Amino acid sequence: MDRPAVTKASQLDGKVLRLKLISCEVLVYAAHTAIIASDDYISPVFMPKDAHNRPDELRTTLQTLIDKASDERTFDAILLGYGLCGNSIAGLTARSVPLIVPRAHDCCTLFLGSQTRYKKYFSDCPSRPWSSPGYIGSAGKEFHEGVEAHVLGGGRTIEDIAALYGNENAKYVEEMLKAPDTGNPVFINDPDMDNSEFKKRAQTYAQNEKGADLDFLTGDNRLIHGLIRGAWKKNRKEYLFIPPGSRIAGVYDHEEIIRAELPRGS
Repeated sequence: MDRPAVTKASQLDGKVLRLKLISCEVLVYAAHTAIIASDDYISPVFMPKDAHNRPDELRTTLQTLIDKASDERTFDAILLGYGLCGNSIAGLTARSVPLIVPRAHDCCTLFLGSQTRYKKYFSDCPSRPWSSPGYIGSAGKEFHEGVEAHVLGGGRTIEDIAALYGNENAKYVEEMLKAPDTGNPVFINDPDMDNSEFKKRAQTYAQNEKGADLDFLTGDNRLIHGLIRGAWKKNRKEYLFIPPGSRIAGVYDHEEIIRAELPRGS
């Protein structure tokens, strides 16, 4: 089978694009704001947020959606509104069109607007519960909890991570899992909408379920908006561009996070 022609981000600059957005539903509010303001044609589909609790199933579903969008031969690129999310996107392969995904461990980074802010508030306490209007407004649990599902996913062990991604990555994951489970629950506000009702629900959760105060953080939708409005064309530090024929690999650090690689045996 012939390899698909390699598409570069520079080839997509300067024209109106047809883009497929495949995203977790927790990004729906920020995504719709960006879609309305975009000069490109965006075709979105949103997946249930609890799907990341079954990362192997979610990965299969995402690859099916990627393949379908590629087969339609109408899209210039496919945008993934996900972080690494318990390895849910690790192994996803670009077919005839490129994939673009933010460099993020999970959607918490996307709501905060940068990896720097994520490290500031969560690197010492990755199990700290957090939520946002998009998270509360979706079906299922109202707060994100548990670094084990976020990093390992699917019942994987540290040994599994070492076998799949190497000893250095496994060491990084193990250090994260040893971090203390401390800190008040966090609510990340959405700067583009009225947060009042969501804040009330978050406060009720913190008081009734955790017996704790709720910490408030100001959100920043720049990474979500940039994904949809084309910031990835020039910004490779915060977005990964996966050319046709390559796949996403997890790195498990606080900078690169994910990278594009050719399938084994290629």
